[in-house]
Amino acid sequence: MSMNPQIQTVGIGVKEIAEITIYPLSMADQFRLSDVIAEAITEYTANEQKKEDALLEWQVQYKDDLENNLDKMPVQSSDVEIFQIFIKTIQENLINILDLITETDNQITLDDLTNDQFAELCDIIYTVNYDNAMGKFQALIQRAKSAFQLVKQSPKLSSPLATDTNISTVSHSEMEE
Repeated sequence: MSMNPQIQTVGIGVKEIAEITIYPLSMADQFRLSDVIAEAITEYTANEQKKEDALLEWQVQYKDDLENNLDKMPVQSSDVEIFQIFIKTIQENLINILDLITETDNQITLDDLTNDQFAELCDIIYTVNYDNAMGKFQALIQRAKSAFQLVKQSPKLSSPLATDTNISTVSHSEMEE
């Protein structure tokens, strides 16, 4: 039995570096992690929709004098708010995610990680578990599209009695005249 080539080793630690082994996620764990990411995106999208609705309401309410009511204009999302949602999601889920990708006897906490190490872990998780698989699925989809397109474009089989030849009704003797 050989080792999974997706298994990687990475150094973590603030004062002293310890090597930890990062394992790929199972499909079930990938779906769980995707759900966590989808929840964060849903939260962000809902927040954006509320702000967009508030802006439209402001525009309707002050349509005749927008310039003099800029101070009442609702604040739109900033990169800081997006980052805050991202950080909140990480804080709520990081330990669980790390438990999924490391050995159970190597409990990692936020105190053990620097920002660079965290970014490297995120890159490994994404690359190993999503990026490679997405590339393979996209290639598979393209092959399937090509195969089904060939089936659609191929001429339909006609009945064995039908032919494309023109049968002349002119007799041979009429042609000689």
